[in-house]
Amino acid sequence: MSFKIEMQTGEPIPVGDQQITVSSRAWQLRLPFGGFVWNHPAFVTTQTADGQTRVLPVYDVTRIAQALILALGIAGAIGIALRRSER
Repeated sequence: MSFKIEMQTGEPIPVGDQQITVSSRAWQLRLPFGGFVWNHPAFVTTQTADGQTRVLPVYDVTRIAQALILALGIAGAIGIALRRSER
């Protein structure tokens, strides 16, 4: 069994007078019977012709929504269990 997190950077893409580079993060879990890989964007780097560099984080809105839905489901289940135990 192994667990690994890798950063991957794509090739720079010229856009106007800028170069755009996308970086992603890959989480890998390998098990004897299979595995799981989850790739997601991490940040975008922009570099202008005069050498200024900006790093822009990429927020995974879907993952945030999924975590919120999971948290609300757990809170609801706990609320129902507490209400039943009061009876």
